Amino acid sequence: QQEMVTRRMGQKSLPSIFTRRAALLRAAQGCMLLSAWQGPAAQAALVKKTDPRIIVDSIQIELGQAFTGYLARPKQGTNHPGVIVIHDVQGITPYIKDVTRRLAVEGFIALSPDFKMAANNGPIQDPIRRLLMMNDIEASKAVTAAAAVLGGHTDCSGKIGVLGFGWGGTAANYLPLNNNTLDAAIGFYGLQPLYFQDDSYRSIKTAVQMHFAGRDIITNEGIAIYETNLSDAGKYFETYMYAGVGRGFDDDTNIVAYDKSASSLGWQRSILFFNNHLR
Repeated sequence: QQEMVTRRMGQKSLPSIFTRRAALLRAAQGCMLLSAWQGPAAQAALVKKTDPRIIVDSIQIELGQAFTGYLARPKQGTNHPGVIVIHDVQGITPYIKDVTRRLAVEGFIALSPDFKMAANNGPIQDPIRRLLMMNDIEASKAVTAAAAVLGGHTDCSGKIGVLGFGWGGTAANYLPLNNNTLDAAIGFYGLQPLYFQDDSYRSIKTAVQMHFAGRDIITNEGIAIYETNLSDAGKYFETYMYAGVGRGFDDDTNIVAYDKSASSLGWQRSILFFNNHLR
């Protein structure tokens, strides 16, 4: 059973920099997710890289030094909305690549940047540790650089959304505060920005959708506070809770966490949201 916690109209709100508490929680989340990860895929990719409906490429993104990105786009047509896929601490896994290709099948041009490389402006020995140390300003700069590349693609309409999971879900939740050019942001089991140092969040224009796992106690701690902030600011947001599942419930390569029903519902809601706000 999946339960919708809240669906409200407005627009949205958020804070400017990660607090120490947020940084510690992100590190804890990273450890939790790594300990639950089982490695081998539970099933084959839903959309293969050889799928005749799409074209898959590798591109470079400049941010000081270059970092790479995995790009998938529809083979037919142009003027497609763009989506930046923000990975969790494991990086660009087979699941993240599959999500990127699934978006292409849905008519989006999708780009999954390697944020572990961007975190250190190049390959490093301990990329996960450095990734977890990135604050929202650094993450926003990396996503903004990727969005500029995606938005400049000849097949892109210029409308850009983001879709993040775990670490990427936190980044997606914070991004609208630091980049008001985004049209839509979806975060799966990411931390919520709760501490505002000024009123800059009132200028946010991005439509926000958030998905949470019922068993994810740490991430869910601040949902009610965050919803109050968003509602009071008159921002547009949608919040969904999936009862009885944990972090990674959407990931069909995670044999421990995957829940088919919750995953399918989360995907349907995400595509509908992007279609509503990017087209």
